[in-house]
Amino acid sequence: MHGLMEDKLFYNHLIFHDGSVRELMKRPEVFKDVPLDWQVVVVDIKNSTKSIEIGQFELINEIATNSLIIALSSADKNDTDCPFFFGGDGATLIVSPELLEDMMGNLITYQLLVKAKFELTLRVGSLSVKEIHENGYQLKLAKLRNNKSGFFPIVLGNGLQFAEEVIKSNDVFKGMTINNALDLKTIKAGWEIVPRKWIAENILYLIIAFDTNANLTATIIEIFNNIELIFGNESTVNPVCLVIDGRLNLAISGTKEQSELLLSCLEQMKSISFGHHLSKDFNVSQFSRIKNESHYYFVNCIDGGFSKASIILKQKMNEKGERL
Repeated sequence: MHGLMEDKLFYNHLIFHDGSVRELMKRPEVFKDVPLDWQVVVVDIKNSTKSIEIGQFELINEIATNSLIIALSSADKNDTDCPFFFGGDGATLIVSPELLEDMMGNLITYQLLVKAKFELTLRVGSLSVKEIHENGYQLKLAKLRNNKSGFFPIVLGNGLQFAEEVIKSNDVFKGMTINNALDLKTIKAGWEIVPRKWIAENILYLIIAFDTNANLTATIIEIFNNIELIFGNESTVNPVCLVIDGRLNLAISGTKEQSELLLSCLEQMKSISFGHHLSKDFNVSQFSRIKNESHYYFVNCIDGGFSKASIILKQKMNEKGERL
């Protein structure tokens, strides 16, 4: 049983594990249960697919990234940390209950601004880890550290997908008030196209979803086995972006032939569905909190890499009769 302070600092106190994704997935004992009173917070732009199809991918990316930084400002104020996952058209965070009211108030304030300025609906909601468990889903966390990407959280279980489905099915969230003190001027954005010399021939953007009956650990290991065979091992390959939140988001630099070979391998795996987009460029967006000089970096391509991969994945999931 966690103590109150231990619960609040659960993520801060998670031990870093060095090595590769494959090595970590072979050690399920290092994944720890998220405290039951923690909350999954989801921010999602409704009908983002239509906006992306008419060329508004930069706007969608900017709104999603701003939403995430606004949410993280609540953690900054409370001198704590929380795991987060960015998906191009939305974001998911796992937060302690002490952060919830301030974070949701900030997000709902931004929700109103987005509606007024862009006529877009920013869905905002939360679901407790306890409710996730009561519905038969699990949510475990580990921290992976490597020399190239720093550290990032990895989720074991399909609890986040359940939370996202519940939250996205509702457009109105009661019991939270707006935060009139939110200062959007404390957030600034800069966009930069990464020089070609840092990139191989192409960037392959992938979003991989796992079937309900899939062995998640074995499937992720198989995927990274294929990546090593085609692109090289994890210590030499150059993944531009890697997110594992119950799905796998990966941007990887390589040749067109390497990308096509990996896609062919993925097509043969029956326990996954995936969307992809191939681009010759990618952006790094940097958002800074002026007050405490925190810096966050997010990757997408100039023509909407993860967003376009998500569209393809949604189409495949619809064909299967499943939801993303």
